[in-house]
Amino acid sequence: MMQHRSHLYVSLASLLALLSGLLLFLASRSGQMSHITNLLIVVSGMAIFGAFSAFQRFLESRDDTPVIHISFNETILKNVLAEERVKPAVQEPPWEISSAQLVGVDNAFAAAKLRMELESELLRIAFAYGIKFERRLFNLNQLIDQLVEREVLSPPVQAALRDIIPICSRAMHGESLTNEDAVRVVRVGHQLLDVLRSTEPSASEQNQRETST
Repeated sequence: MMQHRSHLYVSLASLLALLSGLLLFLASRSGQMSHITNLLIVVSGMAIFGAFSAFQRFLESRDDTPVIHISFNETILKNVLAEERVKPAVQEPPWEISSAQLVGVDNAFAAAKLRMELESELLRIAFAYGIKFERRLFNLNQLIDQLVEREVLSPPVQAALRDIIPICSRAMHGESLTNEDAVRVVRVGHQLLDVLRSTEPSASEQNQRETST
């Protein structure tokens, strides 16, 4: 869509410049400063001004932001995550907009929503297992490492999180994510969410935690 808009601005600038030149030519052929000649000159000036404005919009609409290059292998990640224990997915409320629905509309927003959902589930899991941390010193990678050390999360889930979360963060901070890559990130991200939402302490672990507190 951005590329289509850029081409539109270039076409508009070219058309207005051509119109301005044509009007100046007609004004020069009139041979006298009549009202029509004055009008042609004024309209020509407006056309050339519009051409400059359209060309400026073209320069502003060029997408020079860095593009995120996806390095992970989606097939491998999906196969690895498929081996994790997952409970039946809970149906989301009909008013809830998923990150998948945002792909192609606003990829940065889709990435931001996915990252917030992953972070929220990781915090829920940490609380459920009694892992405490200073919020002002909160580091998501350290939290993931602690969950792996406690054998709450598996190393494959850790590796997948380390692939997906940085991509979401980069998209949130202005780097460009293509529609195709956004689809891949969201697909793996939703699979990760299913795994995280299925992660909770057993009854014995819960009792042990309550006893220790």
